[in-house]
Amino acid sequence: MNKLKDFLATEILMQKLRKNPDKHYIMMMQMMSDKEEFTKDDFVNTGRIMEKSYYLHEFVNHSRFNHEVKDIVRYAGGYCVQILPSGKFMFDTNDAHEGDEESTKYTSEKLSDVENKMWEKQVLKRIK
Repeated sequence: MNKLKDFLATEILMQKLRKNPDKHYIMMMQMMSDKEEFTKDDFVNTGRIMEKSYYLHEFVNHSRFNHEVKDIVRYAGGYCVQILPSGKFMFDTNDAHEGDEESTKYTSEKLSDVENKMWEKQVLKRIK
C-alpha cells in the first residue's frame, strides 16, 4: 500500500506545482488515495487527452514520441498513450520511466486494449 500512496502523492504534488493546477484532478487523486484499493478503472480515469505540444511544455521534454503524433493520453504516473495518425493507440514501455532494457510497443485500434497492457505490464509493478 505504501507504493500506491507514494505513486498518488507524487502525482498530486506534480499537479500542485504546475503553473495552472487542475483542482478537480487533484481532488480526484486525493479521493483515490483514501481508498483501500486502486483499480485499473481508477487508473484509466486519470487519463487526460492533450496535444503533444502541450504535454511537452507542461510536463517534460519527452523525445520518444512518434514525430507524427499530435495528441496523447496522459495518465497518473506519467504514463502516456500516443494517438497515431492512423487513429490507432500505442503505448511504448520505454516511455514509462521504468528503465526497461528493451522497448516494447503495444498498438491497437482500441484504447482499452492498450490501457490493459499498460496496467498489466507497467503500472501494477509500480504500485504493488
